[in-house]
Amino acid sequence: MGEMYETDYPIYEYSLSDLETIEEIIDKELERKGYIKPTEEEFASKINNIFGRIINYTSDKDFLLINFSDKCSKELMFLRNEDSGLYSTYIFKRGLFISDLYSVPEVFDYSKYPQFVKFEDSVIQNRKDKDLKIYYWKDVVNSKQRKENTDKLVYRNKFLFNDNRSSFRWLCLNDEFFLTSLVLTFGYVEDKELNKYVLEKQLAGEISEFGKAFWHQGCDGKLFFHNQMIDIIKQFSIEKQKEYLKAISSYIRFLVNDKNLPFSQKAEILGKLCYYAEKIGKPIDMGFKYFYILETESSGDIYEEEFKKKEYYNIPDFKKVWEYTRTIIPHSKNNEILFSKKVDINKDGIEDRIIAYNPENDLFATIKIVLSDKGKEKLFFNTKMLSNNITSEEGFRNISFKGHFFTIEENVSSDILQYTTFSIDSKTNNIFLYKLEYSNISDNGYDDEYSDLIYTQKDFGKVSFENYDPETLRLFNF
Repeated sequence: MGEMYETDYPIYEYSLSDLETIEEIIDKELERKGYIKPTEEEFASKINNIFGRIINYTSDKDFLLINFSDKCSKELMFLRNEDSGLYSTYIFKRGLFISDLYSVPEVFDYSKYPQFVKFEDSVIQNRKDKDLKIYYWKDVVNSKQRKENTDKLVYRNKFLFNDNRSSFRWLCLNDEFFLTSLVLTFGYVEDKELNKYVLEKQLAGEISEFGKAFWHQGCDGKLFFHNQMIDIIKQFSIEKQKEYLKAISSYIRFLVNDKNLPFSQKAEILGKLCYYAEKIGKPIDMGFKYFYILETESSGDIYEEEFKKKEYYNIPDFKKVWEYTRTIIPHSKNNEILFSKKVDINKDGIEDRIIAYNPENDLFATIKIVLSDKGKEKLFFNTKMLSNNITSEEGFRNISFKGHFFTIEENVSSDILQYTTFSIDSKTNNIFLYKLEYSNISDNGYDDEYSDLIYTQKDFGKVSFENYDPETLRLFNF
């Protein structure tokens, strides 16, 4: 038989017996470190509140798996966090604690017990089958790693089941993933210090993860909104509140376009986030920035219908705040909304809506039109017509309406006015470019080659509102 390598031997597979073996060891370590066991009722209640798992003490199952990758899974698997790529921990129902799956030497310093060391040495010296793979404890873990393992399981249990604040502070410094998962994965928001810790950690992270701090979905599909996080933000300084409101605004824009949630749940999250952000923002000059996103990024009427259906989530002044802030031009130093008006554009007797606004961190303004269309709404967007990157002498001036036409007026230089006129097709309710007009407003007394230039569909063909881009059309060369 040739030389055998490590990879030639089967990998040790953990099983129920490994959990049973380490239970007594962990139990004694917890007792030695001052862990006070809760009653069975207290332990079951905590486990349900934190992880959403129900413990049945009449069942013969002594262990439950908490799967951080699939919180609703109840399958008992034997997963080592370092091997599986998935994170999990276990509920020891009889022991009244939680722990990851460890091998004995990862939590038990057997080197302090000579009889164990002597026994293992004798096995090594006297083994007859040299090709048989034996997993020796001495090869498993060093003392530093063992201490980290035992510290982690002790401080997790003392924090969760003894409300030990020094343990919480240790976890903040050494076990961020576990703490943030309690909130972001399992939706546990009953600890104010934990809520604050998670919010602060997520503020500088991915905006999609930041948003998870404000809601979670139960395993039955039910939505839970975290008012507790709103209460935390209210307690911050004004400058810190502004930071959080900016992040909430970004998350609202993200969620409006997210397709993964049922609309009713998405509307509830957005509605409540916008409402509370408006309430927090108004006294600190950060109001009128949230509900209007539902108007500009989508159709406000579909949210109005859902809000009304849900009786405005039983929040007394929700309806008032929504109606007052949804289309009003915000008092903003950045003048985010350039124009907002309700007007019957297609002349069907029903008010339509048009709004021009500057999205954050965008080189172009957006023009959004919502037309009534046989009892429904038809949305139109253009994101290339108006430049955001302009001098003080350039930019948007006004939008005027006449018959089935509307005209966007802008300064394209200090002396040049451009009028972009669109027409509405009364049969299809589509919008097309009708006319481009250029006018020189300079009073320098000289003739100008661009004075009173007009282009029509004979020059540029049929161009839809949404496809109109002055850069690609290039009729004017200023």
